[in-house]
Amino acid sequence: MVAAPFSLGAGPAGASVSRPNPAPPGDTIMAGAVSPRDRRLREGWQFREVYQSGKSIHGNLMTLVSLTKPEDRCRFAFVASRKVGGAVQRNRAKRLLREAFRAVPAERHDEARWRIWIARATCARSGLAAVFAEMTRLIGQERR
Repeated sequence: MVAAPFSLGAGPAGASVSRPNPAPPGDTIMAGAVSPRDRRLREGWQFREVYQSGKSIHGNLMTLVSLTKPEDRCRFAFVASRKVGGAVQRNRAKRLLREAFRAVPAERHDEARWRIWIARATCARSGLAAVFAEMTRLIGQERR
C-alpha cells in the first residue's frame, strides 16, 4: 500500500501544530484601521438618504457625497462603478480610498456625517499620495 503524500492526521508522533494565541478581547481592531463594519453604510435606505439629501463635492479622482447626521456617528461607504474598469481596477480604487481615509486625522473623519466616496476611473490609476491629497481637499470643502 502506498502512503498518501499528505495526511489529514496529526502528523508524526508527538508533532503538533502550534497556533498563535488569539488577540485579547479588547484588542481586536488594529490601530489606525478603518472602523468596524457597524460604521459602514450598508442598507439601501442609507444610500438613498445620502444621495437624495446630501451635498456632492466633485474632484478629479473621486466624488464625495456627504450628509450631516448629528444624531448618529460617522458612517461611510466606498463605491466604484463599472465605469472605473474591471474588477481589479474597481478593487484597487476602493482600496486606495479606504487607505487614504484611514490616514485622515481622526477628528476630521469622526465627525457626525454619513459619507459616500465614489471613485472615478482616474482614481485606480493614481497613487495613494494623490488620492489622500484630494480626499483631504474634499473634506475641507464639505465644511463650507
